Amino acid sequence: MTLARTAFKILFRLRYPFRKGTELMEEIARRSRQTNPPHWNDWEEMLRRYVQSDGKVRYGAWRHEAKKLEELITSVGRQAPSAEWSREDQLAYWINLYNAATVSLMLRHYPVQSIRDIKTPNRIPFFGSIFDRHFIPVAGMKLSLNDIEHRILRRLKEPRIHFAINCASESCPALSREAYKSRKLEQQLQSGTLQFLSDPARNVIDEEHTELSAIFGWFLDDFGGEEGLREKMKSWTGKEELPKHIQFKKYNWKINEARDDQKVD
Repeated sequence: MTLARTAFKILFRLRYPFRKGTELMEEIARRSRQTNPPHWNDWEEMLRRYVQSDGKVRYGAWRHEAKKLEELITSVGRQAPSAEWSREDQLAYWINLYNAATVSLMLRHYPVQSIRDIKTPNRIPFFGSIFDRHFIPVAGMKLSLNDIEHRILRRLKEPRIHFAINCASESCPALSREAYKSRKLEQQLQSGTLQFLSDPARNVIDEEHTELSAIFGWFLDDFGGEEGLREKMKSWTGKEELPKHIQFKKYNWKINEARDDQKVD
């Protein structure tokens, strides 16, 4: 394990010392009486209008429906997962909510060059980023993006969520143009994984040189450590061998915005 990797793990544990994800999920389930997952039709319609086929987002145009998106988030926040929901229903719900909340946050502060440029009060480096701001209404509580990612989604033990959630940045996986749905979740996660891995701007994979997204380095444990990651990469890419030493790319936090001159799909 590299020194940088060790330092990251120590800082991460300090950042979330006693925040047990299971406790948050149980509290949400206790508060919810929602038998069935909400429909995400309005979210999908907006995705179709404002997200390019390459995943770039037309934030400037989307601003005109910023209020509608906030109302959608408030509505689905009242329809949070209960104990009756399947794992697939929960995954789809939280992925959609994370992505919708991220877009809503960007629209609220647009124009910005990066999500990390959005100021947050009393910010302490690494411990008080915009991802820790509690602004997402769920079951009578306010959650942060980090709550959803680290205290809920990662607890559901599906590493491919890292190719589905989008942090409004160039190095993030492309924002899907369709809402995630439990009945087709496996196909959506697998498709998103292959799309992410095959994008040379995010990953370069061959026998001589492999340079992976920083996401793999940050969340190596979610992929089963280095050996687990190698096995998963073999399964996902069909490549039998990877170089002995895997490098990780520098993350580009620049906004994933469509250019003004880009053709609209």
